[in-house]
Amino acid sequence: MASQSQLTGSGMLVKHLSVESFCTLGVGKWLNDEIINHFVEKWCSQSRVRATLGLNTWFSCRHMFQDNRCLLARRAMKQEDERLVERWCRSAAKQQGVSGNWERIFIPINENNTHWYSACINFESKRIDIYDSLREVYLDNERKPTEDKKNFGTMQVCSIEGYGCQPL
Repeated sequence: MASQSQLTGSGMLVKHLSVESFCTLGVGKWLNDEIINHFVEKWCSQSRVRATLGLNTWFSCRHMFQDNRCLLARRAMKQEDERLVERWCRSAAKQQGVSGNWERIFIPINENNTHWYSACINFESKRIDIYDSLREVYLDNERKPTEDKKNFGTMQVCSIEGYGCQPL
């Protein structure tokens, strides 16, 4: 079996993805932000219609929540916050080759450094979806009205004027 250093001379299996990060794909391993960012960028940049903008893992803790644990959603945005979000979205769109008319924005969220879930803002259907792989969260949320769902605060912050990331 090849050692990690034999896999590549640079210690990288895929551009911007270290061997150490790649190893987190094993059973029972915790996915790190490098892996999440890699796959978000891959999915969005290789989309046939290039209609989904994928934001990286730093976006949510920096712009959607009150702290970097992603537990308390922000209640409002200042004008400066909106400007920073717009710049972040334009940069991500350019990096992914996504045109200015995206239909969706995909946002990975790391809740308290213990669990990944994601938000998806769909501009065409005027809908915000939260994708959570924890079975108990899914089943519990399925039976509740929107305002009582676990991640309602996240949905609210995403809905603030498209969170500054409306298609250009």
